[in-house]
Amino acid sequence: MSITSTFKNPDIPILQDPINLDKEVQNIQIELGSISWLHKSFGRAKINTKTDLNGKKETVPLVYNGGKEYYPCNPNDAFYSYAFCLKEGPRKYLDYQSLSTQLLCECNASWIFWANLERCAKVIESNGGVIVDKDSLFTEHLIKDTLAVFSNIPELKILSVIDENPEQVFSGIKISNTHRDLLLYPYQSWRIKMKITYFEDCLAD
Repeated sequence: MSITSTFKNPDIPILQDPINLDKEVQNIQIELGSISWLHKSFGRAKINTKTDLNGKKETVPLVYNGGKEYYPCNPNDAFYSYAFCLKEGPRKYLDYQSLSTQLLCECNASWIFWANLERCAKVIESNGGVIVDKDSLFTEHLIKDTLAVFSNIPELKILSVIDENPEQVFSGIKISNTHRDLLLYPYQSWRIKMKITYFEDCLAD
């Protein structure tokens, strides 16, 4: 496994035949990509723990970038905004039947968003939108846009929105000192916790 050393323009591979949870996550990822101010809509990330040169451990959310490379989703200003998904805990089987070809499953997940408000405002205005409070915190407008996308996906149930404390937004991810300035204005982040229900194939092809 190698981690992409540049933040220029990572690819976002789209699975050609996703199944089970991967299918649901990719559908959400594609729907979020329709938001005009969202620069990069990543999919499912996995937490990786690495040790720096000083022996300190750092937890990094990684999304697969293709070509056996991974892209770190720590706060960074290479993009004016981005989003990624973290699965939380095990999947649960709600309706097991031994002769069934599919199992009804659910799992908890979070979508984490990071945005540079100043750059997002410019993108929104360039697309004909109007941001009245563009010199202030208009994060609620962005959260509203993301919730509007989620509300149209019947497999989702929104559990909570975390947007006050960046430490809670990036809970489970150790933010290094070099990234902490990217959590203050004009940068904003929020986490939308949800439950995803889906059918899982249980017979081999």
